[in-house]
Amino acid sequence: MFLRVKYTGLGAGIILIIIIAVIISIFAKGASGNSILYVLPEKDFDYYEFTKSHDMLVEHGYKVAVSSTVKGSITDDRGNKYECSLLVGEVNIKNYRMLVLVGGDGTELILENMEIRKLIQQADKGNKYIAAICYAPVVLANAGVLKGEEATVYPSHKKELEDNGAIYNSDSVVVSNNIITAGDPGDTKIFTDSIIELLGTK
Repeated sequence: MFLRVKYTGLGAGIILIIIIAVIISIFAKGASGNSILYVLPEKDFDYYEFTKSHDMLVEHGYKVAVSSTVKGSITDDRGNKYECSLLVGEVNIKNYRMLVLVGGDGTELILENMEIRKLIQQADKGNKYIAAICYAPVVLANAGVLKGEEATVYPSHKKELEDNGAIYNSDSVVVSNNIITAGDPGDTKIFTDSIIELLGTK
């Protein structure tokens, strides 16, 4: 489709600027419409939770990116290495529909990370979707986004959620407004199915 518009004078320039702005806006929305961002520690994140959910999302046509607290190699809890080129502090949350955090012992490394906390808060304020599984819902709780929300977590971390104002729910997967939480690595598939259902049409 080719559109030719002919205007003259100052009005022509203003109209042209408006047309360009609308086109950029449309393409920007299209680019970020399917984008999901993983927020991972530099090491010891759960292999299964990450790879299973990541592969399912890619298979369903979503664009998936990975950010971490370091650039270069990051490592899961089985010693597998992945290349990461995006620092959490460089993320523009407007480019994504959802943040995803997975569990594993590496969660300890990001519990108090202020850049991750800020990113989660920005996502929540921007009405983005947020998902966390296993130990990772504690990161959300520490960021303050679970106050008054129903959520689940690996059972041994229940108190950490409640201490930060969350309403603990023992269901395998809990969806509360824009936030999805799951409590066990074995629930990764239904956790990811819930993400796909929540995101809807790609």
